[in-house]
Amino acid sequence: MSSAVTTELRVTGMTCNNCARKVTDAAQKIPGVHSVSVNLADSRAHIRWQADAEKNVPAALSAIAGAGFEAQEIRAPSTAAFSVAGMTCNNCVRHVTEAIQGVRGVRRATVSLECKSAAVEWTSAESKNVPAILSAISQAGYSAKETSGDAAAGSRRSHWQWNLIVGLGVTCVLMIGEWILGLATTPWFQWLAFALAGVVQIFCGAQFYSGAWRQLKVRQSNMDTLVALGSTTAFGYSTWALFSGAGGHVYFMEAAAIISLISFGHWLEARVSEKASGALKSLLNLAPQTARKVQSPKSKIQTPAGSPLNLKTLTFAQTAVSNQQSAI
Repeated sequence: MSSAVTTELRVTGMTCNNCARKVTDAAQKIPGVHSVSVNLADSRAHIRWQADAEKNVPAALSAIAGAGFEAQEIRAPSTAAFSVAGMTCNNCVRHVTEAIQGVRGVRRATVSLECKSAAVEWTSAESKNVPAILSAISQAGYSAKETSGDAAAGSRRSHWQWNLIVGLGVTCVLMIGEWILGLATTPWFQWLAFALAGVVQIFCGAQFYSGAWRQLKVRQSNMDTLVALGSTTAFGYSTWALFSGAGGHVYFMEAAAIISLISFGHWLEARVSEKASGALKSLLNLAPQTARKVQSPKSKIQTPAGSPLNLKTLTFAQTAVSNQQSAI
């Protein structure tokens, strides 16, 4: 059996169930209409045609107008996908979402922290304005570029995994030297700690510092700002104490530990999110492709899942009714 041909209309002027009934009656009189489903809350009507050749949207618009309402066809939405850099928490997601929604012509924006991506749905193909989206995200303190598909959460986990390996490796070495071997005030160990912590600051802390700088340019702050501030304070003071010969305890281990522990948290978050996303996709794949609607005791029609059912014409099999009566 061929797949259902459905038209979705936005109907204005409906205020009660009687209005919905009038729209339904008007649409059902059109030749070639199989069923009609009207949703008063959403002000939408779904018309299912018997065949693609019998689809007649102008006739449906005219019939609804004749019933005293205005209607227009809702075409497939125009969408765009973006990869967004610099997001580290839900507050960042909120900033990016608000920035996108402030662009004229945007119907809906979905921002994913796990995938570092944003999906934008436009009100129409004519209103699509990718440069405006990129500019709005940039003004919010983040960088973005248009992509052709979904971003992979696995790449994000891999990135944080390298941060984790380097950062925790250095932190453990410095921790053993200070707490177990008692080398905290030994000059050669302090120079070694300076070199190792510097590697963590440059390579593992690059993402935190770039995110904090983008937020600073728009006079805002986020988690990157806190990480950069704490780590830079510890590393900066320790560097000054080492080069000036002031002596005393230095905090290179603490500077590396701040970046390493936050990276560990991001790695765990990306790992859990990747597994959750895979589980949700598996559940969606379990959805049936067809649904069976019994119209009479001897006829059954299979329709694609998600197709609207007309409750006015929907009947139950006599055998099911009789079975219920006998059970009672």
